[in-house]
Amino acid sequence: MVTRRAFSFVIKRAGYEVMEAVNGEETLKLARTGRPGLILLDIMMPVMGGFDALKRLREKPGTAEVPILVLTARTDSETVIEAIGAGANDYILKPYTAKAIVERVQKYFEGTPVH
Repeated sequence: MVTRRAFSFVIKRAGYEVMEAVNGEETLKLARTGRPGLILLDIMMPVMGGFDALKRLREKPGTAEVPILVLTARTDSETVIEAIGAGANDYILKPYTAKAIVERVQKYFEGTPVH
């Protein structure tokens, strides 16, 4: 996906290490082995959707406390409520800019050395 790769590039340029997953199942695998400091999670993903991945991430001891930012094009309040209820720390509505993503990532790493 072009958007994922573009944001990965921008976040790397901001000084952070990035791991990319193409679907919910891959997200779970990477999160178990990669020990992320933050997860950007799109709600609309193939194989396993974002809500299912979010719930599973919250169930696992290694990822239960990792900040998760949900990216979504769905702007209805039910989606936002469901995301927060499932354990998202924050959400970003599409369309979003690279600058907005980097600012949100930086917010969660304030006071932490850049990776």
